Amino acid sequence: KNALIRCLMSEVDLDDNPAPVYRALSYSWERDQYLWWGRTAKLRKYTIICNGQSLAVGENLYLAIRHFASQPDRALIWIDAICIHQGTAEVGSQIQMMGRIYQSARDVVVWLGKPNSFST
Repeated sequence: KNALIRCLMSEVDLDDNPAPVYRALSYSWERDQYLWWGRTAKLRKYTIICNGQSLAVGENLYLAIRHFASQPDRALIWIDAICIHQGTAEVGSQIQMMGRIYQSARDVVVWLGKPNSFST
């Protein structure tokens, strides 16, 4: 249950033929949290290993990743907090591409997470 989650990240081109097959995850970021590679933000108390690097994530994203890791369908998943290097110039260009990223996905999974003060 509390085993360390390891993932691999790879770069793909949406214009490749055949197009990459992946899922896109839509979920709520925890309030007042930001992702910093190599640093843990105040409320990002869960750690995953991505391409050999420790990455701090919030509880909602951690629970979603843990759920997908337990499923037999191990499809590639695009997750903004992991796939977009936060705090860099890349953020702006990737945000502009998010519509295309979601449209090109095999499916989009909405992760609601646990109820909180914003959802109840």
